[in-house]
Amino acid sequence: MPGLGFRRYRSFPRGALALLFVIFSVPRAHAQGTILVEFSIPPDSAFQVGSPVYFDTIVQNTSIDTVRVNMGHHGKWNYEFILLNPDGTTFAVPPYRKIGAGPKGIITVEPGRTRSRRMVFNDWYTIAQPGEYTLKVRLTILLSSSANVSWQKEFFDDMKIVVAPRDPEKLKATCEKLAEAALGTADADAASDASLALSYVVDPLAVPFQARVLKEGSPGARANAVQGLSKIGNREALEALRAGLVNADPDLKAKIESALTQLRPGS
Repeated sequence: MPGLGFRRYRSFPRGALALLFVIFSVPRAHAQGTILVEFSIPPDSAFQVGSPVYFDTIVQNTSIDTVRVNMGHHGKWNYEFILLNPDGTTFAVPPYRKIGAGPKGIITVEPGRTRSRRMVFNDWYTIAQPGEYTLKVRLTILLSSSANVSWQKEFFDDMKIVVAPRDPEKLKATCEKLAEAALGTADADAASDASLALSYVVDPLAVPFQARVLKEGSPGARANAVQGLSKIGNREALEALRAGLVNADPDLKAKIESALTQLRPGS
């Protein structure tokens, strides 16, 4: 793709699957056969140093057939990113290659229906300095209809991400909003998405909110809270992890004990 500065990663699998999003101002929609894909930042979001960068990917099925949208392993393997920094330098963001249990990579969209997933850019890279960034993205998705017709589409675009300097009060408000989102829904995917974003607030002020998710959240949200608390690793985070052992199921208990072992001095 001349002019975009992309090189295809050799490890990027052929036929891999993903979603395109746009991080800036007014959402845009792309018609690809029977599917419309819209990418937008939630209107009440504001990014700053220390907060997660996230966006909503909205897939609309305008056809009369049910369509399966395959986004690849964890729904993340198929992204290729190049980040243009405020000083004009560029950085090829390493591809997402985590394995094991994770979010579903395939979503099913019924005729006339819309599905939305929240993605956290920190899964690929954490922006640690304030400023305005341009993110170049390239990805491929595989679509298959209930009529057993399959087709592949590649998408690319540039996105603007504005990151403000750290503001403790606003960061606390972000934590509160994400915790409420993780706990205030019966949708397991939505709870996992919000708690994952919260887990990337690696700041002591996030501990009470992550502790609450660990205590009250769904299984997936509680697992994300363990990750978030272990990243912070201060005394309050350790206390929250120990408190989380109470009434933890065997799987969660194993995750908490593993985190506590790694955080012990000398481990």
